[in-house]
Amino acid sequence: MAGKQERVQAVVLAAGDSSRFKPLSEGMHKSLVKVCGSELVRHAIQGAFGAGVSEAIIVHGPGEDGKFREALKGVTGKVSYVLQPEPNGMGDAVKHAGGAIKNRFLVFNADRYDSGKFARLMLEKSRKTGAQTVLLASPTSTPWKHGMLAFDARQKDKVLRVVEKPSKGTEPSDQKAVGIYLLPRDFMNYYARVKGGHYDFEDALTAYAQANDCRAVFSPEEVSSAKYAFELLGAAKTLTSGLSRSIPGKARISRNAVIEGKVHLGDGTVVHENAVVKGPVYIGRNCVIGNNALVRENSVLEDGVMIGMNTEVARSIVLEGTHVHSGFVGDSVIGRNCRIGANFIVANRRLDRQPVKFSVKGEQVDIGKTSLGCVVGHNTSIGINCSAMPGAIIGCGCVIGPGTEVKGSVESGSIVSTEKKLVVSRRG
Repeated sequence: MAGKQERVQAVVLAAGDSSRFKPLSEGMHKSLVKVCGSELVRHAIQGAFGAGVSEAIIVHGPGEDGKFREALKGVTGKVSYVLQPEPNGMGDAVKHAGGAIKNRFLVFNADRYDSGKFARLMLEKSRKTGAQTVLLASPTSTPWKHGMLAFDARQKDKVLRVVEKPSKGTEPSDQKAVGIYLLPRDFMNYYARVKGGHYDFEDALTAYAQANDCRAVFSPEEVSSAKYAFELLGAAKTLTSGLSRSIPGKARISRNAVIEGKVHLGDGTVVHENAVVKGPVYIGRNCVIGNNALVRENSVLEDGVMIGMNTEVARSIVLEGTHVHSGFVGDSVIGRNCRIGANFIVANRRLDRQPVKFSVKGEQVDIGKTSLGCVVGHNTSIGINCSAMPGAIIGCGCVIGPGTEVKGSVESGSIVSTEKKLVVSRRG
């Protein structure tokens, strides 16, 4: 049974190419995107340390070592780094970390900003049951997309096996494996015995569960990771909901401005006349909130963001250094260092109020949201009087000409414009 002084490590997976998270992951791993002032990986590591983890092992891809060291600078706790030359899945990542694993260990993705909450539940489950292996389970309505869990008929929380992407109607339960695992050191012996393959980690987990006590912690709601850029909005909602009100003396707020609820303002931020900020909202350092602007629930504005006069931002993330002149941004993610002209309007609901779909790698994706705006990649410029339809994705380094309506997906580096014919005639 796990004792109070047991040392638990964490193997943090950060070596994938994050291709479905693009354009926000271009040039870096998706866990290096900031939300509420810290990179997702920093939230994940700090949460794990707060839950009792003694050391984090970051399994990263080529050329990423320095980026993660910078992101985790000053974190209280031991962090080590292991290279995974090619992103060959969870099992291969754990195998590369094997030399550094000395104790029981948690496995989770680097973008798992809520790792602390689940790590506490899993460690507590282990203490109560004596099980050395615990995994997180949550319900899903699309079992054919996930690794589904089969349970013992008498012990409802005892896992017997993982069934990867079962065909419709053959799923062993409605509970999926979320991708957070508490494992003993000897799990590596089971992994060494399974044949290599895309699902070798799941095969090893099944082999272990058939020979040992393996338990599940159940989440009442479906738990998702930040697989797609739009799912970053879930991180914003969770992290802003946990904020406390913080308004430093170095922020300048007009006497006519209104700041309501749990709002974090960074040093040097200016809130102009008649602006309204309704929490929970995070606003970083050196931001500008213009006259008559409205920034409301679950929005995140990172450092150096400027929200111009008469702009409304709702349930959205705007990353570092971006300027929005005026308009409406709802349920959207705007990348770093973008320049967005006046009257930019994001449509975030379909007329028929059906779930919004978006296109990633040529595939139509539905994450079940009826309110969903757009994603804009880093360093993109958008002219005046532009609009984005629900589910639009604009790549990095794009130029969107004035008066353009954007639908679907636009590749990075594109120039998009609407051709118009100007007709001039003489009166009389």
